[in-house]
Amino acid sequence: MPPSTICKHALYNLNVGAGQQSILSKDQEALIVKMLATFDDWGFPCTRRKTIDLTTKFIREAGSCSKFRTGYPGIEWLRLFLKRWSNELKQRSSALLEKCRAVALIEDRVNVWFKNYGDVLEKLDIRDRPSQVFNMDETGTLQLNL
Repeated sequence: MPPSTICKHALYNLNVGAGQQSILSKDQEALIVKMLATFDDWGFPCTRRKTIDLTTKFIREAGSCSKFRTGYPGIEWLRLFLKRWSNELKQRSSALLEKCRAVALIEDRVNVWFKNYGDVLEKLDIRDRPSQVFNMDETGTLQLNL
């Protein structure tokens, strides 16, 4: 940095910013982060597209559409938003659930399985003795949870 720049900043007490100010306020962005975290807690993590769609809906309701050139946030806004909130938001890739596992996760089937499991524990009189219940995999191999 040239000495004249340093001198000018010292003389006129100039503050150096970290780039342009964000389009949305810190409070507005914090609400969006909270909304995204809530969806994630409910088991519905948001994709990039979904995040942009939710943000677009949010800014339309807040009347802030005019702040964006196109009327909605773009991929560059999203990239900078994720960078600003990197401590609160983490990007993860999802794995597809095998079809047989997805079919088995119907609530009624899960409830029936637990009812049958409880009946077996009652029949063997080991419901109150968890040390008598062993974790086995499909091959019959004992799974130790150390």
